[in-house]
Amino acid sequence: MSRGGQHKYSDLAIEMCLTLGMVFRQPLRQTQGLMRSIAGLFGLEIKVPDFST
Repeated sequence: MSRGGQHKYSDLAIEMCLTLGMVFRQPLRQTQGLMRSIAGLFGLEIKVPDFST
């Protein structure tokens, strides 16, 4: 990421966050934490979208 640039996340990561948020009726911040927890349980090192920036 360059200075002032935007983070780049895979389309799959973004779609999963939005889908889980709709399924569990959670705000995006809670969904972000859920995605990080799921990725940690599976041992995946993916960048989870950060909706606060």
